[in-house]
Amino acid sequence: SSRRRHTKFRNVTGVQTCALPISFYGIEGNGWFLGIHCFTKYIKMTFFQGISLVPVPPGGTVRSKDARWIDIRENDPIDEELLSEWVRQAAGLPGWSPGQR
Repeated sequence: SSRRRHTKFRNVTGVQTCALPISFYGIEGNGWFLGIHCFTKYIKMTFFQGISLVPVPPGGTVRSKDARWIDIRENDPIDEELLSEWVRQAAGLPGWSPGQR
């Protein structure tokens, strides 16, 4: 728990904590379908099977294979309906598992 984690360090002067800058979302037994990276000026939502989403998210390169993403900056307008639809679609696709190519 968070309390136990902090108790271990309460006698260490100046200790700081840091959460990882990425969160993964998936379905047990089906792998991860979404990764959210937090950067200083924006977040990146990466759909691991994004090439299969309708419409396909805008970010992608030849090297990204099936993954597609969207970068959202602090003052960008957000199409919450579209993001929700992408998440719904992605959750229904086979996900990515570590070590999988």
